[in-house]
Amino acid sequence: DKIIDFKNNTKKSELRNKLNINPEQILITFVSEPHSHDYGTDGSFPLYKGFTEIDVLDGIVKTINNLVTQIGTNIHLKIKLHPKELNHSFGPILKTANFSYEIIQETNQWELVFASDIVIGIESILLVESAILGTPTISFQPGLATLDQLYCNKIGLTIPIYSKNELSNTIKILLTKKNSNLTRCGNYILSYSSRKVINLINSLI
Repeated sequence: DKIIDFKNNTKKSELRNKLNINPEQILITFVSEPHSHDYGTDGSFPLYKGFTEIDVLDGIVKTINNLVTQIGTNIHLKIKLHPKELNHSFGPILKTANFSYEIIQETNQWELVFASDIVIGIESILLVESAILGTPTISFQPGLATLDQLYCNKIGLTIPIYSKNELSNTIKILLTKKNSNLTRCGNYILSYSSRKVINLINSLI
C-alpha cells in the first residue's frame, strides 16, 4: 500500500531531474547483490548457481554497448550497490563501457527504480517493488544452473532472463515500448493490501 501511495503522489519527471537524467536519456538501473559471497564463484561451491554478480554486470555492459553502437541510444546506467559490496570488483568491466554510468550506495531506492526506464537485478526484493511501481523489471540470471526460485518470475511480475542474447532482445523490445505482454505487473497494482491480509487471516480463524 505504501508503494502504491508513493507512486500516486510522486512525479517521475521530478525524480529524473533530481538524478540528473536528461529527458532524452534512457535510465537503466542495475540492482546489484553480493551473489558470489552468498553462493560462491564457481562449481567448487555447493550453492553455486552458475553465475555471479560480475557475470550479470558484464552482460549488462556488453548489451548496452551494442545498443549504443547499433541504434545510437543515449543510455545512462546507475549501479546500486548492496551494503555488503563496499569493495566491489566492477572496475575492469566498467572500463569497457562506452556510455555514462554512476555507482551509488546510499539512495532512496523507490525513487531510483521509479525514475528508471528499466530495472535489472538478480533476486532482490527491490525487483518486486520496482515492478509494482510499474517499471519494466528484469531478473537476469545468466547461465542459471539450478531451478529459478524467484517467485515473482514465476507469476509474471518480473521478466526472467537467462542468457545475454535474451537480455539484448528483451531490452530492445522494452525500449521500443512493445512491452505490454512481457509482464503482468498491472494485475498486482491493487490497494488495501493490509486489509485483505487481515480479512484472510480472520477467515481462517
